[in-house]
Amino acid sequence: LELTRSIQDKSERARALSYLVDKLPELLPEALELTRSIQSEFYRAEALSSILPRLNLSDWNKEFWQENLHVLAQRKRQELIEDLVKLSSVIEFLGGLEALRGLGTVMRDVCRQWP
Repeated sequence: LELTRSIQDKSERARALSYLVDKLPELLPEALELTRSIQSEFYRAEALSSILPRLNLSDWNKEFWQENLHVLAQRKRQELIEDLVKLSSVIEFLGGLEALRGLGTVMRDVCRQWP
């Protein structure tokens, strides 16, 4: 984890972070905190997305997600849709079932606009 902090290349840092969390899930809390140090929203989104499948409710900090959900919106359409599926529990945690239902409605509307 300390070596990951020292990686200057943003893409490589995000990739290393993803690998670490995959192999050492106990590092997840520190990895989430380390994502905050990634200044580029594009690379922070990459790191966050790679961590999403490993999260459970106890890992969620409301303030962290309120600060970072918009970062994931920087991703490409297909990646964003995949992230939203992974984030359905986070969205419900933050906004309740109404927010989750609203997400479904918005996703349908957006998909109609994109060929």
